[in-house]
Amino acid sequence: MSFWNRLTGKSQPAAAPLTPTEPDVRPLGDGAQVTVYGHQITNNQPIDCWTYITQGLTQFGQREMSLTLRHERGDATYPEEPLQFFATILQFSKEGRIVGNGGFTQLGSRRFFGRHLLYMYLMSPPVEGVKVEPGTLALILVTDDEIEAVKNYGSLRVASRLGKRERYYPYPIWNERTAPARGVFAQELANPSSLLAKMPKMRGSEVFVNQYGNTVMMQPTVDAGVRIAEALKELPPGDALAPGGRLPPGTTAMAPGGRLPPGTTAMALLTDLNPLSDACLVWQPGQRGPEAISPPGSKGETVAGCFVAFIPDQDADEVRVFEDGFALMIRNDTWANIRRAIDQQTEVAFTPSTAGLKFELRWRTPIEA
Repeated sequence: MSFWNRLTGKSQPAAAPLTPTEPDVRPLGDGAQVTVYGHQITNNQPIDCWTYITQGLTQFGQREMSLTLRHERGDATYPEEPLQFFATILQFSKEGRIVGNGGFTQLGSRRFFGRHLLYMYLMSPPVEGVKVEPGTLALILVTDDEIEAVKNYGSLRVASRLGKRERYYPYPIWNERTAPARGVFAQELANPSSLLAKMPKMRGSEVFVNQYGNTVMMQPTVDAGVRIAEALKELPPGDALAPGGRLPPGTTAMAPGGRLPPGTTAMALLTDLNPLSDACLVWQPGQRGPEAISPPGSKGETVAGCFVAFIPDQDADEVRVFEDGFALMIRNDTWANIRRAIDQQTEVAFTPSTAGLKFELRWRTPIEA
């Protein structure tokens, strides 16, 4: 509303609410299609949306996809750009160029509604009463700083921060069509303070990590375990995983304020969101204590973390919530046991000598496409 209208008490007419539309099926070719729905999503208030859901990509090994765009004033019908995008995805799929959960597409000058793309598991159907295939990927439009944060900190940290901003668990599935000037990570990328900015990381790990009561449980798939084990075989027991080489042994005590001193030997696995989670840790610089976002009615019994960090060379074992993940401050013997369990695909658990969180490693089956 303009200053003059506020002064005179006049207001602009609101956009007419979107009347739910009959689904419109648009063929892509090769047995694939997109169904478009006009509908509402309920958050703090109803949000008018267009949602595009693919069918037929799985025959080429690509998980189905869902894109939701916010309805704008003057929309006579849904935008055509997403149909062109999904036709491109179909062609890529036929060529074996597949994208999975937590993946992203960083675009050049020709961007999609002015932004890049992040792909996250769709946790609930966007259209009431419309079923979607298990493992369907929700497309989230992200800014330049947000895509850099995905590369530095993982997709779940970015998605959960967006969820906190919009007060929607676990992350908003609707997208504004006009790109903001900056995203939620613009300031902190210029002055990184996160633990994850100071240690080596492994992305795309297909690992869940959740807190159940007083137990932190890490659940990798077998395929993820193979990749992690192969990487760890390059390292002696006290060393960390480092891109392009090893880090020298050194102290790993966490300094005041959560900083890792130079020479720290540590590694982190950036994790995926367990669909059974009923809350997810969320963090931003300056935050005092753990925070989580959750859906309405959640009991907070299965709290997801965005990473699990292993920090060996400790005098005793300790598991703590740190930022939006879990830090395992562990003795080298404990680290060797965890690495052995990953290599042999067996389970392992330990209970710290002092009161606190326990840790378990269990294996899970992949989410079926």
